[in-house]
Amino acid sequence: MKRKMISAVLAAVMTVGMITGCGSSQTTTENKADKLISLRARQTFLLQIMILKKNMHMEILMHIQELTKIVRTESIHLKTKISYSRILRTINLSTFLAVKETT
Repeated sequence: MKRKMISAVLAAVMTVGMITGCGSSQTTTENKADKLISLRARQTFLLQIMILKKNMHMEILMHIQELTKIVRTESIHLKTKISYSRILRTINLSTFLAVKETT
């Protein structure tokens, strides 16, 4: 009788174990939801990084354009100064030559 009782209990335990399976579907659903949330968080994070990179790139381009304008204006000023100094040298040289010729 003992053996029949033990075998019946073991059979019931095995049947219940087979019906429930190794894991529950609730944990797999929770795992899928967690994975989906983490995937969306990663995508949002990457999108934010891309936006920041684009904004930084645009700022750098704006600074480069401003610096280019400054360099161009300084170059024009420098050329003007050089031209002005050449004109002054020419005038001084011509006055020097004019003074020599008169003496």
